[in-house]
Amino acid sequence: MKRPMILCATVCILLSLFVLQVNTTIVTTFATLSFIALAALCFFKSTRKYVIIVAVAFLFLLNTARIKINYIDKLKVLEKEDFTVNAVITDVVRKDEYFLLDLNVTDSKGKLPDNTKLCLTHYKEGVLVGDEITAKIRLSGIEDSQYKKSNYSEGIFASGYIREIVNKEYGANVYRHLANFKAKVNNILFSNMSYTHASFSAALTVGDSSYIDNDLYKAVKRSGVSHVIVVSGLHMAIICGSIHKLLNKVRFNRQLSAILTILFMVFFMALCGFTPSVLRAGVMYGTFLLSRIFLRKRDGLNSLSIAVTLMLIFNPFLIWNIGFLLSASATFGIIVILPIIEEHIDKYIKNRVLNAVLKTSSVTLSALITTLPISVYYFGGISLVSIFTNIFISSAVSVLLIFTVIAIVFGLISGSNFLVHMLFNGAEMISVYIVAVIRFFGNLPFASVPCNIWVISAVYILVIAIFLILKYTNIINRKKRSV
Repeated sequence: MKRPMILCATVCILLSLFVLQVNTTIVTTFATLSFIALAALCFFKSTRKYVIIVAVAFLFLLNTARIKINYIDKLKVLEKEDFTVNAVITDVVRKDEYFLLDLNVTDSKGKLPDNTKLCLTHYKEGVLVGDEITAKIRLSGIEDSQYKKSNYSEGIFASGYIREIVNKEYGANVYRHLANFKAKVNNILFSNMSYTHASFSAALTVGDSSYIDNDLYKAVKRSGVSHVIVVSGLHMAIICGSIHKLLNKVRFNRQLSAILTILFMVFFMALCGFTPSVLRAGVMYGTFLLSRIFLRKRDGLNSLSIAVTLMLIFNPFLIWNIGFLLSASATFGIIVILPIIEEHIDKYIKNRVLNAVLKTSSVTLSALITTLPISVYYFGGISLVSIFTNIFISSAVSVLLIFTVIAIVFGLISGSNFLVHMLFNGAEMISVYIVAVIRFFGNLPFASVPCNIWVISAVYILVIAIFLILKYTNIINRKKRSV
């Protein structure tokens, strides 16, 4: 098999859609059957090429069974029972009348496995990320299907509420340090830019969209550029791809360029606070860069498949996470569709300036094509102005992302000075243009219409069918000419 990892990734995706709907017994049974099949395949030389696919399926099902037995089933038994836990607060989200706290359990006197993640409601102020607490809690099941998918994809298998925080201590842990670092980055942004553009830049660079006002957020959704404010594979491709190209132009060899880019990628992930979505995008793009170090024949599609396979084995429910889906689909579009678009641009556009502008826009366009079905599924509509909005802002978004990251780096190193102010002034000018375009297209009365995922899927199937027919017809015509 030329690309076995593509098949492995496909198997993991199909299994991911299956395991959420079935109980532990069925998953365990399938894991056992896959192990028997794996052992049988090893005995016959002609079937050994399928060993890796079955091995991946076995590992996926084995880990799924472990999660269901140790976490999901155990937490169901504890529903509506009061007990005490020691935990670290890993995230705090303020709602209208309450707070949502993500907890990492460190001790529960045997009730829960260590490092169990919980999402609990709390009605009192005064809690911060990194606080180490002792609390009396009550768990409840996650009944809502969409809410369950979202939480399971983050490794959270139970919700509930905190009855009482018995003790709270200041924790000098990694969560505290990351929260302080993220706060410092946000402080640099809001100290050097106006609120609207600092909030937009915070969403673009560090993935924090909590500061964006409702009107701008609605315009972002209606104009079809939601992927811009979700840090994903597209952002990694823009910022790390630019660094990689720069290093290549400086004449570094392939391996050194990839290593230096990976180091910068780790810094960018730290800048974003190592949030789960950023880690996933980093793993995905990092796998692609590692293939440049260790493999002579670089295959972007195979690298993406390796990343998807490993991530789904580690978390079988990740397929329901919008950040993961946007990262994977955007990277897929850049790998598969971008070369086709660039080939046609080189073929028909001879003007160098126009050629360069269109190529820059084609990165976003190729990602947009593959992320469109996901946007329709999660946001329930399709933007009729999305293509135009993306054409107008794609180049500017790339420049703003690079500008802002450089400005933040200088701000962290040297504090507030003339150079930092100049960089942020430049970033704000670009942001003013981008936000104006988004508001213009997003506020048009026909900007967005409701759309069913099945309709958009049917359109994609039709387009793919036409493409395959034209390609097949072209091959036949070439053969006839050669005869």
